[in-house]
Amino acid sequence: MKTKEEIKQLLDYLQDSSEKDLKFNEAAIYTAFEKGNNHQSLAIKILSIFGGILASLLFIGFLFIAGIYDSELGLLLLGIPLIIFGAFITKVTDNILLDTLSISAYIIGFILVGAGLLQMKTDENLVCIILILIAASALFIVRSYLISFISVLIICGGFLFLMMSNNSFNLIHIYISLLALILTFIYLKEPKLMTFNKAFSQIYDSVRISLIFCFLAGLNLLGRNYRLSNIHLNISGFPLWLLFLQFCT
Repeated sequence: MKTKEEIKQLLDYLQDSSEKDLKFNEAAIYTAFEKGNNHQSLAIKILSIFGGILASLLFIGFLFIAGIYDSELGLLLLGIPLIIFGAFITKVTDNILLDTLSISAYIIGFILVGAGLLQMKTDENLVCIILILIAASALFIVRSYLISFISVLIICGGFLFLMMSNNSFNLIHIYISLLALILTFIYLKEPKLMTFNKAFSQIYDSVRISLIFCFLAGLNLLGRNYRLSNIHLNISGFPLWLLFLQFCT
C-alpha cells in the first residue's frame, strides 16, 4: 500500500465483504501507516552502527592523545553519562544522525568506564562482569533497536573475554551450543515471540541478528584455537537436542 487512498479502498472492501458491521479506527491506521514509512531500513541501521563504531574509535584516540587516561575519576565521570545519554537518546527520535551519535556515545562510554576501572586496579574479570551487567540493564530498560544490538554484542563478547582471560577455552563449546539453542528456539517460535510481548517485538530483529554475529564470532574463535582433530563431539548430548527440537515444534 503506497497511499491513503489504497488503505481506504481496502477498508471499504473489508466492510462490504463482511456480513457484520465493521468499525475501523481510520485515524490510528493512517498514523501507523505514516510511522511505518518513517522507519529506517535495516541497511541504514547497520551503517549507523558501523559509523558509530568508527566515530567512537576516533574519539577515543583523541581522548587518549589529550591525556584523559591519566585520570581514573575523569574516565568514569565522562563514561557513565555517555552511556546514559547514548542509551536514552534513541527513544527521543529516529533521526539517523542522532542514531549514529547515540551509538558513538554508548560505545565510548563503555570503553571509558572499562578503562577507568582498570586504571583503579580493578580485577579484569570483575570489570568485564560489570560491563555485562550494564549492557544487560540497558537491553531490558531502553529497548531500542540499535542499543539492543550493541548490548547483545557486549554481553556475548564479555563472556568470550572471560573464557579467554581465564584460559577456559573448552567453555567455548558450551557458549556456541547455548547460542545455537537460543537461535533455534527464536526461529521456531518467531510468531509466538512476536505477539507475546510488544516491547520484545520491537527489538526482536536486532537481538536475532546480533546473536547470529556472536555465534559466528564464537565459531571463528573456536576454529582459530582448535584443530578439527581436537574437537570432540559429545554424543550423549544428542538426545537433548532431539528433545529440544521436539519441544519447539
